Amino acid sequence: GGPNSGIDGGNDGGKGIKDTPGGLKLQCEGHDVRYRNAWIQEVNLKTADTDFKE
Repeated sequence: GGPNSGIDGGNDGGKGIKDTPGGLKLQCEGHDVRYRNAWIQEVNLKTADTDFKE
């Protein structure tokens, strides 16, 4: 989820959903996690458009 994902309804009526490609962060919550139907495609972006913190 998250405010810009559109998954959990926290996207302010769709305002957080953009056509601009961005990053995807897969995370583990301390237990086994399996991802299905995840497609990965390399894209060339002129500028970063994520708010991920390391």
